Amino acid sequence: ILELKDEWTRRLGARAKVMITSDEYLEIMNPAVNKGAALKRLRARLGMNGGAVLAAGDGYNDVEMIQAADWGLAVEGGRDDVLAAAHRREVDRVD
Repeated sequence: ILELKDEWTRRLGARAKVMITSDEYLEIMNPAVNKGAALKRLRARLGMNGGAVLAAGDGYNDVEMIQAADWGLAVEGGRDDVLAAAHRREVDRVD
């Protein structure tokens, strides 16, 4: 799957975001579309500013969401990028 990611990243360049979201899933999407952008729009619509939002995740497609939240929680065993973006790591992973 890493070879596929590299190939499609090379082919599409900045026109798309190519990411591995689990061991067997490769996602190709508009680079402006992600969970973080959705969270920002939802927060603005609901007037939720300053300390009100917690986001949790474990996959590469969760990084922007965790960064957009006031508190980001990474599930232990999650991808390295998620663990680095989070404010806290949780011990137990829920599948």
